[in-house]
Amino acid sequence: KNAMSKSVMEVRTTVNEAPLASIASRWFALAKEIDEKSLEEAVASHSDFEADLEWFQFQLTQNSIRVQTAARDVADFGTVASGLKVKIEESSHKIGNFKAQLSLEREQRQHREEYDTIAGTILQHKDRQSLKKEIEELQAEIKAETESKARQHRLLDMRSKQFQLMLTTIEDLETELADDCMGMEVDNQA
Repeated sequence: KNAMSKSVMEVRTTVNEAPLASIASRWFALAKEIDEKSLEEAVASHSDFEADLEWFQFQLTQNSIRVQTAARDVADFGTVASGLKVKIEESSHKIGNFKAQLSLEREQRQHREEYDTIAGTILQHKDRQSLKKEIEELQAEIKAETESKARQHRLLDMRSKQFQLMLTTIEDLETELADDCMGMEVDNQA
C-alpha cells in the first residue's frame, strides 16, 4: 500500500475553518430567519442548511476514513518494515554463512590441489618396496662386482708373481746356459 505523504494527509484531513464558519453563520442566520421570514421560506432555508450540514458531515466522515486508512497504512508499513528488518537480518546471517562456507570450500579446494600435486609427484617415483628390492639387487651386483674385481686382482697378482718367477727362472737358466756354454768352450779349447 502506498503511504500518503504527510503534507497530502494534512491537506486532506484539515477541517477548513471557512466551511465551519459558514455553517455556524448559516445556523445563526436560520435562527433569525425563523423569526423574520415565513414558514415556507424558513423550511426552505432549513432544508438548505441541512443539505450543507450533511455535506459538512460527509466531508468529516471522509476525513475520518482517510485518517483510519492512513493509520492502517502506517501500521501495515510498520509490519512490513519489521518484516523486512527480519528478512534483512536473516539474509545477512545467510550471507555470513555462505561466506564461511565459501572460505571453507576454498581451503578444501586448495588442499585438494596440494594433494593432487603431491600425489602426482609420488606417482612419478617407485614405491618403497620396489625401491628397496632394486637397492638390494644393486647392492648384490656391487658386491658381486667387488668380489669379481678382488678375484681378478688376486689372479693378476698371482700371474704377476708367476711371471716374475718365470723371468727369474729364465734368467737363471740363461745364466746357467751361458756358464755351461763357456765351460764347454773352455773344455773344447783345452
